[in-house]
Amino acid sequence: MSAVNEQFLAAYDAQRLSDQRDYYDRRAKEYRRSARQLNTVNVSLLALASICGVAGATWSDLAVEFGLAAAGLSAVAAAVTAWADVIGFAPNAELYEATSGSLFNLSAQQPRNRSAATDEEVAVYVRTIEGQLMGEVRAWRERWGEQAEQLGRVETPWPAPEPDAVAADE
Repeated sequence: MSAVNEQFLAAYDAQRLSDQRDYYDRRAKEYRRSARQLNTVNVSLLALASICGVAGATWSDLAVEFGLAAAGLSAVAAAVTAWADVIGFAPNAELYEATSGSLFNLSAQQPRNRSAATDEEVAVYVRTIEGQLMGEVRAWRERWGEQAEQLGRVETPWPAPEPDAVAADE
């Protein structure tokens, strides 16, 4: 039976654990990159608004036009900031990074000698990993609830879990 456990652990690590870690790492990088891009856009918009303000003070005959441009650019920067806050690029990246880190730490808990791993050791290892992944799903549900509240929505896009299913997850 130990050869079966060894094969199972090798397949589980390659097909489930490594795949999930790669996914979470990619998503975290994507969200971090998006957050940096939005910060660059915001800084650029606010810099242009400042330049318009200085230009309006310098060329008084165009003060109204430059003032309107500065106000418009500032309004767009505020809208971008609000949109980025609702999307939550940084908090989402943190969720992905935390899950990836947890999976990395949990991977060290696999049975040391795969060929001698008992069925119980394999089951505990898999339950621990899958429990972490379910915890990530719960974290996303909570995050969705926060975003829905910000948007004035209270419904969620998934049905509420059955009470027995929640107890089994914990």
